[in-house]
This record gives sequence, C-alpha cells and structure tokens, in this order.
Amino acid sequence: AKLFNNLYLNDLSGFKPLYYKGSRIGTIPQNVETELIQIPTLFSITESKIELLETDEITEKLEKICLDWKSNDKFVSLKRWRNECFRIGLDWGKPPFFSMERAATPLFGFFQYGVQLNGYVVDENGDISIWMQKRALGHATWPGRFDNLAGGGLPIGWDVTENMIKEAFEE
Repeated sequence: AKLFNNLYLNDLSGFKPLYYKGSRIGTIPQNVETELIQIPTLFSITESKIELLETDEITEKLEKICLDWKSNDKFVSLKRWRNECFRIGLDWGKPPFFSMERAATPLFGFFQYGVQLNGYVVDENGDISIWMQKRALGHATWPGRFDNLAGGGLPIGWDVTENMIKEAFEE
C-alpha cells in the first residue's frame, strides 16, 4: 500500500497545510503555493500555512483560477479536465464546503472519494479467483493497467449506489 498511497509521504518539507474556516482541508505543494501567492484576495499565506479565505461563490472563484491555470498549461493534472466536480469538505456525512473540478483536487491535496466493485468466483475446490479488467489504452488515468471490475470517482450530487451503477455501466 505504501507504493500507491500518498498518505505515506516521508518528506513534507515542500508542502504547507491548507485551512478553511479554521479546519485543515488539504496540503499544498510549493509549486502551487507559488501560483497562490498571486491571489491575495482568496489566499492568505504565511511561513507555516495557507488559508483559503471565506468568500461568496467560492466554488466559482476557484474554478476560474483553475481554468486559467489550465489554459496556461500551469499543471499537468489539469490536462485531464473532466467537467466532473468533487465535494470538498471534512466529513463524508456533512455538507461540503464547496466543490472543485476533479482534475484540480490533487493540486490542493484534497481527499477524493470513489466507488469500487470487486468480483470473485469460488471453484469446486474452494479456490478463489478474482475478476479483473484491463483499463483501455485511451483512458485518462492509468491506461493499460489492471483494475478492479468497475469503479470511479464520486462526483458531487451522486449517491454511492447510483454512482456505482453508472460506473459499472461505463465498464
């Protein structure tokens, strides 16, 4: 798991915590901080942290910033823009603070939620075989790699069940 999970980063010296409404909601790398410095009306930056300032229409303001970065090729992840927004908040059961384009969320170190479906069969000897699929070569993320049966990101406005049905249909 340590090879795949960014929670196991050992050196966070190039990152700063991102706060909103007094709560830590993300982690900002230095190259993104350099861009945020230019937006003092939305971000307060100190030596130890970055704060996203409370404002009306925060989703729209952040989208405008990210679209500008995308049009100027600032970050590779924005080339995978999907017009699919993820919820940004602290707890799954609580209303989100705002939403953000899926491709932009890694730049801010936000949690991303998704659904996954795994399948298996048990043969007459009791041996278990796991069903897997190989991702299409044209897929935006991890093309040609093996994956679980179906799965994907959980966009804002979808519940887990309806999103799993959608993802299974897409596979």
